Amino acid sequence: MNASNPKATIFLLAVLPQFIDSSHSLTGQYLVIMATLSVIDVMVMSGYVLLASRVLGLLRSPRNVRWIDRGFGTLFIAAGIALAGWKRPA
Repeated sequence: MNASNPKATIFLLAVLPQFIDSSHSLTGQYLVIMATLSVIDVMVMSGYVLLASRVLGLLRSPRNVRWIDRGFGTLFIAAGIALAGWKRPA
């Protein structure tokens, strides 16, 4: 996923050189960095999956959905009231 992400590419180009020792084999160093990034990425994505499964469990209950709808409805009403009372500085 990160191979097509320009932010990730720029980040790796900015950070990676300080961890590379040009006096040693580059292939081994790149393999270690690649493995490290892959393991961390799998761990983070697994955390997202676990979080999403918990949220999905909450959203399957009509009672929870009703409370979520009420909460967001209240937030939208409060935002509308705040915008209605907003005045531009002169």
